[in-house]
Amino acid sequence: MNLSESCFVKLEALCQEVRESHEKLNKAQSAVDRHISDIYHSVERAEDFTVEEGDAIARKLKEALHKRRLVKDELARLYPVYDIFRNGIGEVDANYRRSVRKSFNRELAMKANVNLGDIFEEYGIEY
Repeated sequence: MNLSESCFVKLEALCQEVRESHEKLNKAQSAVDRHISDIYHSVERAEDFTVEEGDAIARKLKEALHKRRLVKDELARLYPVYDIFRNGIGEVDANYRRSVRKSFNRELAMKANVNLGDIFEEYGIEY
């Protein structure tokens, strides 16, 4: 695998990881939202509750809201990277494949007997 192909493969893997992370965070937010909704519904359905029961409900709600905030904050931090891949990976893929085709055509035209690894080695650059 050449250097550019290695970079592109890593980029595709990162894109997949970002998409999967975004999906997991969305699922976590939905689960926490359902839990919060359940707490609200239990308050709505309750006829009366004691101060202790009210305190317990408030603590559960606070804990759930804290979890939701953590998930939303992580989503907000991930979003700039997610947005790059959501909007641009198709274009990057097309441009990369076009470059590979052109490069292969140049390679055929030049019929080079040297490869990039040889050049790096000759000039003392780690490959």
